[in-house]
Amino acid sequence: GAQKVFEHLPTLPLDLLQHPAIMWATAVSTAFTTQDDSRFLRLYREADFLSATILSPLLDLARQRLLWLMVRSSVPQRRDKLHLEDLSRRLAFIDANVAEEFLTFHGLEVIEFGTGKKIVQLPARNKDQTWDVMHNSTQQRTFNERLGQRSMPVKCEFPRRLEGNLHNKYSALPFERLDILFGAA
Repeated sequence: GAQKVFEHLPTLPLDLLQHPAIMWATAVSTAFTTQDDSRFLRLYREADFLSATILSPLLDLARQRLLWLMVRSSVPQRRDKLHLEDLSRRLAFIDANVAEEFLTFHGLEVIEFGTGKKIVQLPARNKDQTWDVMHNSTQQRTFNERLGQRSMPVKCEFPRRLEGNLHNKYSALPFERLDILFGAA
């Protein structure tokens, strides 16, 4: 798939390669293929409606891969705590409730304080290279299956739904659904 795209690019005329749409598409495919998921999510947020629609099936996998890297970047035997609001923004979520569902789906604990602020507690990595989620055995199993594996995830099982960024892009369009179906967008 991606290899064929990158093999074909050098055969294209230079003026075509310099077209903004081709440059953007090349940047997006490069970001996803090289697992630069932060850049992929940024390009998704900046995308027009139809481009965002095309990219939306890859969103949760990019988010999951970022989480996978985050838990491995924390100090061993320490439970890092991240602000839910900040993590939601980094993972390109508009709705904090959906972000919280996504995080708990992957076995991470979201803790709410009396002030209404929420944090996400990352698991500790033990000396024997296992993960200690701490809150319960079900969440431990969930974490181990979705983020605790040794290799980077290649598929995300989080239930698909209408993504918040995509919904906002659709709402901002001056067209009705039928107009889009017949090519107005």
